[in-house]
Amino acid sequence: VTDYSQLPEVGADRLKAAAGMAVQRQEYWLPIFRDPRAVLVACCHAALYPNCDEVLSERISESAGWINLRYRFFQQVIEQSARSPMARITFYNRLKDNFLSEVRELSEFMVGDVLSLRAAQAVQTATSVSATKKLEETGEFHARKKVGFTKVRNGTVCGFVADVTPDTMQKAISIMHKTLTPELNSAFSQC
Repeated sequence: VTDYSQLPEVGADRLKAAAGMAVQRQEYWLPIFRDPRAVLVACCHAALYPNCDEVLSERISESAGWINLRYRFFQQVIEQSARSPMARITFYNRLKDNFLSEVRELSEFMVGDVLSLRAAQAVQTATSVSATKKLEETGEFHARKKVGFTKVRNGTVCGFVADVTPDTMQKAISIMHKTLTPELNSAFSQC
């Protein structure tokens, strides 16, 4: 079992070597990055913790560190496979804000063809929060069977802001600014 609370020291050379091995193995990646605050609040709800402020305060440093490490790794994969990219980074908030254009770009990366607008709209309908909630209600979407537990919440970008205090949010932002790359800080700056 991996202990995700302990972020390993990974220098640029080690990261470059790991990415090089992934490129040599012809591995393709589609990482979707989500704001570490949203990840932690979702974990808080999934585990039915009563206090999301506590979870966010205690774990933001490690969560941001892991997200930053993953981002640096995938940036290396992209850099080392520049002629034929083997990774396509996207962000949860961009999928929410620009779903049709994002999914069409993702389809081009994954299968070499851009989905038609009609096909992209069908994907949007099938994967919407309301469609997923219906699957959850009928038991087709296998969420844990806990009283009061729902896997699918509201699917909004920045929805986690309502679950923590402004003070906790400011502390988390401060840690994120120190931990994340400028690109990640920019991607997560709307909340």
